[in-house]
Amino acid sequence: MTNSRVVLFDLDGTITDSAPGIIACIRYALADLGLEGPDDDAMRSFLGPPLVDTFINHFGVTPAESTQMIAKYRERYHDVGEYENAVYPGLPEILADLQAQGATIATATSKPTESATRILTHFGLDGYFTFIGGAEMH
Repeated sequence: MTNSRVVLFDLDGTITDSAPGIIACIRYALADLGLEGPDDDAMRSFLGPPLVDTFINHFGVTPAESTQMIAKYRERYHDVGEYENAVYPGLPEILADLQAQGATIATATSKPTESATRILTHFGLDGYFTFIGGAEMH
């Protein structure tokens, strides 16, 4: 009998603490418009929803300004920000144990697939995953 267990992980906030890089990139985008954000603890509460929602709902910018901010955010994120995070302690061991038990391990994240793949590869975790699924870049 084969093991049919599939274990699905989110990336941000589950495998890695990505808040430092995301917050730094939000601050970078805000600075481009001459705006300031609240402290890091308050910013952490903004993480999760799509950037367009975060920028419009929490910073009161227009849709056009939000588009500009997203471009600025990505400018920093793809070079620096996506690596400004850390794997949660014990996660590599959990992944290794699941793999040894024959589980199929996959991710599902709202982060673009390319970014998720680069992050997992950067931390040497990509080999544990049968499938890395994310959003399409817009």
